[in-house]
Amino acid sequence: MPFYVLILQNDDYLILLKNVPQASESHTALLKARNPSSQNRAILCSENVVQELLNLAQGVCCKLSVEISKQIQRQRINPKAGGA
Repeated sequence: MPFYVLILQNDDYLILLKNVPQASESHTALLKARNPSSQNRAILCSENVVQELLNLAQGVCCKLSVEISKQIQRQRINPKAGGA
């Protein structure tokens, strides 16, 4: 199963964290996010989690769903791309 790395701005990360169901695999992935810089969070996601986060973003923030979708596509084309 492929894995993805999403690099999100802190504000976008907080939008997802605020709206994700707490008992979900996506919530756990968000809680394990790393801070590669003071402005970003890196989230390691399974294919299921990345799809759940994309679906969630589509319902809460159009800009965020576009960004996640771009990162997914970039990593599918170049699996070593790892995020933004």
